[in-house]
Amino acid sequence: MTTEAIGIIHSPFKEKFGVPRQAGLAPHATGEIELFKKFSGQDIVKGLEDFERIWVIFHFHLTPESEYKARMVRPPRLGGNNKMGVFATRSPFRPNSLGLSCFKLGDISHRLGQTFIQISGLDVVEGTPVLDIRPYLPEVDSHPSSRAGWTEGLEQRLDLPVIFSNIANSSLNDLPEKDRLKILIKEYLCLDPRPSYRKDQQVYANRISDFDIKWQILENQIMVLDIQHI
Repeated sequence: MTTEAIGIIHSPFKEKFGVPRQAGLAPHATGEIELFKKFSGQDIVKGLEDFERIWVIFHFHLTPESEYKARMVRPPRLGGNNKMGVFATRSPFRPNSLGLSCFKLGDISHRLGQTFIQISGLDVVEGTPVLDIRPYLPEVDSHPSSRAGWTEGLEQRLDLPVIFSNIANSSLNDLPEKDRLKILIKEYLCLDPRPSYRKDQQVYANRISDFDIKWQILENQIMVLDIQHI
């Protein structure tokens, strides 16, 4: 069996570390799917604009296949200590490195012979290969009363307060899209993107869009120390 990427995702998250672990947790994380010319055109996306959300099947291209060594993984939401069967998790370490996310659909445009699909609520890294796109159907895809296994009772997000230092605020004030960037940084950091086994006060750095963000968790709040344009 062979598969072929139909396009790639352009995302504000430029590295694996700290990418939201679930689609929709950062609704202001916007990007677009760039369909390759072979799969572009108005015919292939006809009718898609009438849907609010889409399913996207993609390849975890930054997860080496050699890292899939066991049938059990350590879900971050369990603190990184307890194991679950890989098929009972959404871990990227899977037999075929396939991912599935539900994104909110934006505008669809055609430029220079290629089709671009705007999406938001991203949980994928820049350059992620797209394998398929399907419409989200609320009447068959949503089952809110279903059991959620080991995830029931776990907090979905920490909602830690995010504070900006004077240096970070000064950097933001010089940017034309400072309000949007500030919202995105808050959505991203309040989830505590540290590895599950790290609960320290180390200074971390992440790249969001074209900015390097330095931050630290102190006394149950996140302090954005500095923001540098790349």
